[in-house]
Amino acid sequence: MRTLISVFLSISIFMLPMNIAYAGEPAPIINSFDDMPAHCEVNGKIYLGILVSESNYRLTITKIGTLQADLQFSQKQFDALEFRYKQEIKIYKDHVTLLQHEININDNWFNRNKGVLGITVGVLFGTLATIGVSYAVNQPRN
Repeated sequence: MRTLISVFLSISIFMLPMNIAYAGEPAPIINSFDDMPAHCEVNGKIYLGILVSESNYRLTITKIGTLQADLQFSQKQFDALEFRYKQEIKIYKDHVTLLQHEININDNWFNRNKGVLGITVGVLFGTLATIGVSYAVNQPRN
């Protein structure tokens, strides 16, 4: 046991000046740095990321707040437009339903063929008028 303690003490006394020499150097103070990529390995998995400076972090948080406010405003606008368009679609569907009902009520032979019937009657009357005028003009003279 004494041997172990003496070995420990002798190694500690030997290493003491080295520890004092390295402990005397202060760690460098980092006021700012640029963003840089970083990676680490934990349990055999590699994780990648970016070390962000404090000023860029604060700027990003500010931008996120602004973007969230813009997103909420855009969502409200979208909701208002969606409500308006749904109302208009409902109105158009109602108009289509009314027009289909009107078409079904007025669906008879005359309404379906009124254009052809008008042309046929017009041609018939025109022909009869032409024949009548020709007959009246070309009467034999006595």
